[in-house]
Amino acid sequence: MADTLYLKDGTVEVITGTAKEHLRGLIEDKLGWDCARLFERLTRFAGVDLDADDTEEWERIADGYSALCQSTVEELEGLESLIDSRGRKMTKQDIRHEVERIRKGLWKNL
Repeated sequence: MADTLYLKDGTVEVITGTAKEHLRGLIEDKLGWDCARLFERLTRFAGVDLDADDTEEWERIADGYSALCQSTVEELEGLESLIDSRGRKMTKQDIRHEVERIRKGLWKNL
């Protein structure tokens, strides 16, 4: 079964041939030649085999990072609400403490 990419502009791409070549062509079409070259260099440097069939692993990793980003956004929104509710009563030390707590949560989950 062919892999399908749903792009942000609403278009759908069906991967034909190898994933790496299809993605490289798509990047070149949408972002330009220099971005396609950068893609080539990055995948070569990282030693990533985009044509390997480990889709479930990639999805699991992406889901993990998505959850991490979502929880970080929620933490930052919570900090913003805390600052709004306390007004000028919140000290720099209080803010630093909250930021450090968020930072530790990020590092813990990376």
